[in-house]
Amino acid sequence: MNLITFLFLVGAFRTAFVESGKVKEMCLAQEGVTAEEVKARHHQEIPDPKVKCFFRCFLENIGLLADNEIVPGGFAKVFGKILSDEAIERMEQDCNAIKADPNEQDPCEFPWLVSACYEGLKISDLRPQLKELHHHSRSGHHHSSSGHHHSRSHRHQPISHRHQPIAPQIQPRVRRQKG
Repeated sequence: MNLITFLFLVGAFRTAFVESGKVKEMCLAQEGVTAEEVKARHHQEIPDPKVKCFFRCFLENIGLLADNEIVPGGFAKVFGKILSDEAIERMEQDCNAIKADPNEQDPCEFPWLVSACYEGLKISDLRPQLKELHHHSRSGHHHSSSGHHHSRSHRHQPISHRHQPIAPQIQPRVRRQKG
């Protein structure tokens, strides 16, 4: 699951995340990028600079990044009520291992790397009560013309595990794209 999808999911559960939707819309407009372009970033060999800068805007405005550094405890502050303690600890450890390159000229490169790290989040990382809400929202039932109950759960797409939250796996991929 990608970070934006995760945040949309969270927004459905918690009123506090109405603000993240406002930040998302503000950053999309500020960077001149669409939500579709942000979602399509995994299908591009070289990331679109506007998409990279969207993540800088977004992560700074929700309080995860400041001055090209990860805010200490920022992940727990932003996501503590919705993610398990284990997920927060894992994400803080993995993502905090990413450091900005002082020689990097692109101010959006570091936020881009951080956003890729946070995409290691999965539904299983949600606190139990939110996992239950997610399950109910995804497993609706409908009646067929014969009156039988049919579950829609067979339509679920598996959560993608292609984005691992381990910084060393992310950084070389991006560096290869530069050369």
